[in-house]
Amino acid sequence: MHTITTTRFPWVCSTLRMALILTMCSIAVDAPARLPRPYENHGVVQFVDVANRKLYLAETPKPKSPLGQIVKPIAFVWTDQTVFFLNSIATNCAAARVGVTVGVFYYFPSRGTPCMTRVVVAETRAPRQTGK
Repeated sequence: MHTITTTRFPWVCSTLRMALILTMCSIAVDAPARLPRPYENHGVVQFVDVANRKLYLAETPKPKSPLGQIVKPIAFVWTDQTVFFLNSIATNCAAARVGVTVGVFYYFPSRGTPCMTRVVVAETRAPRQTGK
């Protein structure tokens, strides 16, 4: 059985070493480049504090099953990058009025209240008029 020695094949060790280093570097570079994992919550707007840029959802009844015991936040903050949508059109925070159903996409910053990235306001349509 022949073994590979560094005197006979000096390039093998250096090539393997370089391949290992490049593999480790490519894994380490990718990790911090990922965006924070977004979360989603739906509910009815209870209060909007425009001065402090906070939105509060009404608490939903807690289900009795053990799988439903996950507590979702009800208070959120928004930034300049937060986008509000009404009827699939970008709008401002005025679309999130008290009593309107919204879908909130958010992430958890390192400290503080969950930060919203996108708010989708449920479509509010007037009832159709029937002509008689």
